Amino acid sequence: MVPSILVAVLLAVTNGTTPSIYLDPTLHEMVAPRHPDHVLAVDGFPRRDIDSTMDVLSYEIWIDMVDVLTVPRSERGPRKAEARVRATVRMSSVATVPVTTLAFDAIGLFIDSVQVDLQPALFTVTDNALLIELPSSKSANDTVVVDISYAIGSDSRGLYSYSSAELDSAGLLEPIAFTFSQPEDSRRFFPCNDKPFDKAIVTTHTRAPEGFTVVSNGVRTDSVADGSGASWQTWYEPTAKPTYLLAYAVSRFHRYDQQVELQDGRIVPILNYHWLADHDGPTYNALRALQNIPAMFAPFEEAFGPYPLETYGHMTVAPIRFGGMEHQTMSTINRRWLVGDVESGYAHELAHQWVGDLVTCATWGDIWLNEGGASWGEAVWFGAKFGPEGYKGLLASRRSRYLRRGLSEPPVYDIPLAILFNEATTYSKSAWIYHMMRTLVGDDVFFPALQAYLRDYAFGAAQTADLLQVLEREVPAPVVPWQTFFDQWLYQAGHPVLATVVRVDAEEAGRYPCRVTVRQTQSGDNVPTAFMTPLTIRLQRDGQTADTTVLLSERVATFTLHVPFQPDSVVLDPNDDILCEKTSAVVTSVGTDPRRTGVLGGVPHVRSTLLTLAVEPHSVVMIHAMDGTLLYHGTEQSDLAVIDTQNFPVGIAAISVRTTVCHRTYLVPIVD
Repeated sequence: MVPSILVAVLLAVTNGTTPSIYLDPTLHEMVAPRHPDHVLAVDGFPRRDIDSTMDVLSYEIWIDMVDVLTVPRSERGPRKAEARVRATVRMSSVATVPVTTLAFDAIGLFIDSVQVDLQPALFTVTDNALLIELPSSKSANDTVVVDISYAIGSDSRGLYSYSSAELDSAGLLEPIAFTFSQPEDSRRFFPCNDKPFDKAIVTTHTRAPEGFTVVSNGVRTDSVADGSGASWQTWYEPTAKPTYLLAYAVSRFHRYDQQVELQDGRIVPILNYHWLADHDGPTYNALRALQNIPAMFAPFEEAFGPYPLETYGHMTVAPIRFGGMEHQTMSTINRRWLVGDVESGYAHELAHQWVGDLVTCATWGDIWLNEGGASWGEAVWFGAKFGPEGYKGLLASRRSRYLRRGLSEPPVYDIPLAILFNEATTYSKSAWIYHMMRTLVGDDVFFPALQAYLRDYAFGAAQTADLLQVLEREVPAPVVPWQTFFDQWLYQAGHPVLATVVRVDAEEAGRYPCRVTVRQTQSGDNVPTAFMTPLTIRLQRDGQTADTTVLLSERVATFTLHVPFQPDSVVLDPNDDILCEKTSAVVTSVGTDPRRTGVLGGVPHVRSTLLTLAVEPHSVVMIHAMDGTLLYHGTEQSDLAVIDTQNFPVGIAAISVRTTVCHRTYLVPIVD
């Protein structure tokens, strides 16, 4: 995601049996093994237990959308839409005690009746669940078919609907109803096992008024008039999906077809649904906004492997709070994107069809796997379209969004549900983690490893520890061990803040000795004292450059480099391989050059950040407020002094640095 009444009775179950496709042994085996019954701990990185007591193999859902599209909101009453769901449920393969109760997630639903294997069943409704007593206990691998008749109690969460009476107030062109449920709002429009790790095959039957089109995952397989002017429209998608990736919309849609030929020769239809006025309009223009969708598939296949699904498309809706959502094979898109200036958003949702849909985060604590992969996918597309500078530019914008609050943000892994869609970490920092994994080992190694992970967990769900295991198997000896990489970038918070000073000594045999001191100054709750990371140091002067890559692993590190010119500037991480902040300076020991000390970083200085000075070892540093109060006094042991200014007063600070050859004073404004 990018951070928007049955007539008389419900349809009878055809012949009173489950459609045979759901009991097909091949499909059963494709779905069932993807729900682990127990998990093993991975040393060095946490893994959550997955409750597979209830493993749903399929859902078939009937919902009547006629009233929510034709009756004014004030007249709809508490039962917004009549519905029924049939779920085929497998008991855990490792169940050691008889199963007597099934628990479906359900909020705000009116439950009318429940049947298990066509027999009436007792049930209890709580605030957030439907508890069903099985007529007879079940053992491991037993399967039951559950039919639930119910009504939806809300059309403003999970299910959203706007009738013709609400068009003006909502700023809409046509009546519309649609679902939008990530992370856990599917339970508000049908009873389900609303967990990201539980994938099931889904068929939807939706009753719509005359002239309205239903759109859902996959393709429409049937449309049957019911004699009242309305019709039941059926959509089916053959690959399993979690509940949050199920979606449908109903409106007077115009359909615009595209297609793409994949690298293996397959032709994939791209089905786009939007209002006719928005197809080629002056402001909202689907032709313009969607023109590059087919071209996006090739770079994503290079990065992620073959496109895993049979179709793709977009259903454009309004109003929604988000930009878009990667519903499997049929992304839901905010109408605003039809203006044509959010192509990165379309790329994001398409990339999700691999990272998020083909392989889904097993828990919401692993959401970075989905959103980081798709956010990095934006950069992959921009790299394909605009070249290396496009890739770097997209990542630079992500870095800026993260660094606004970087050191105060929570860790990426296991982010609280209340801030699940945190732009800084779930999207931007996570995109950089994908990028840093790529640059750590190189394209020739990273892309095959990423594709191996997607193959291993295809059409299933994975935890962060699963990706870690695959990387350790596929790339067993990176310069930074994968355990260390995952711990510092995912389990802990923050990023490196690097201060560097280069001291250039007199020429020796045609080369200049350069003593490079790098100090990591980051601090904060759960922020590593020192990150382990490769760092490229570029020394330069008048077009001459010399690059050296070192491995940082300590809070303060010093390296001596010899270059054939006297450098006057230094660039850290010139290729932007690391999510970091960096300040640097070059000083010299040649002659009496006064650039032997200095303030690194921006001026005025923000007192919530660390003040960094380039000094000579054993320099005496004193800092006074303008009223003469001594704020700091210390003798520095390295080329860099890093001083906590949190308790400094706002105003002008006088910094005195006394070295072995000179005494310098700086006046630095201190601000909040």
